[in-house]
Amino acid sequence: LVNLPPNQQFIFLEDNIFKSIAANSAILHLSVGGLGFNILNSDILHLSVEGLGFNILDSDILHLSVGGLGFNILDSDILHLSVGGLGFNILDSDILHISVGGLGFNILDSDILHLSVGGLGFNILDSDILHLSVGGLGFNILDSDILHLSVGGLGFNILDSDILHLSVGGLGFNILDSDILHLSVGGLGFNILDSDILHLSVGGLGFNILDSDILHLSVGSLGFNILDSDILHLSVGGLGFNILDSDILHLSVGGLGFNILDSDILHLSVGGLGFNILDSDILHLSVGGLGFNILDSDILHLSVGDLGFNILNSDIRTLSSSCAPNV
Repeated sequence: LVNLPPNQQFIFLEDNIFKSIAANSAILHLSVGGLGFNILNSDILHLSVEGLGFNILDSDILHLSVGGLGFNILDSDILHLSVGGLGFNILDSDILHISVGGLGFNILDSDILHLSVGGLGFNILDSDILHLSVGGLGFNILDSDILHLSVGGLGFNILDSDILHLSVGGLGFNILDSDILHLSVGGLGFNILDSDILHLSVGGLGFNILDSDILHLSVGSLGFNILDSDILHLSVGGLGFNILDSDILHLSVGGLGFNILDSDILHLSVGGLGFNILDSDILHLSVGGLGFNILDSDILHLSVGDLGFNILNSDIRTLSSSCAPNV
């Protein structure tokens, strides 16, 4: 357990110093433990990477839980991302649920999208927009008012189409090309999609150009969303640009700025009018107002700045919370 004075600006934690950190903060909880317990409660971010322990998280913004054999219980209003091996993934959110499990259970309930890709487990989904369940030997039970797509190996498949194109457009254009499914719901914009599994594009007046082997989810108003990834791109932008390239997940929520992200695991960028340039193998979290956040680390960089600069470089963790330039 590490207690910091209120005026502490930097925290440097080397490997093997701690096994478990329990704290309560309005900004960040970071717990990287082997076999212990991690109980986290924050309004901004929960990040828990565990081997065999428990991960109990509760936040209003983001839950990211990557566990091997433990439990992942998440509850948030924005995003739940749970990648578990043999554990349980219980998720409840109003925006998006993504559960990728090997032999566990995936129970999801959301109003927008459910995506469950499981090997031998159960996939129970209930949503008003879209259900996509791709399972090997499990069960796929889906209930929705718009679309049900279930592609399973030896389970139950209740489908009414050979491939399926669903396009619901007002005055715009919907150009779709895929081997499995394209779902495009557009008002006056253009939706150009090309994928082997699924493209989901919900746009107002902007452009949504998506290219991926698994899933692209783009929800944009008047901006551009250009996404290219092998697993998932989630981009929610207003008037700015979101350019993302990653093998696992990109989450970019920007107002009028630019979010350029490149990582093998996860990039989380929440920016107002500034620039967020991130490059890391694990996680970059940048929450900036009008300044610059340049981060490079193998584990985690957390930068919370108003108008200053936060330049961080560490192999374990660097935590900087200041309005003045920090180098």
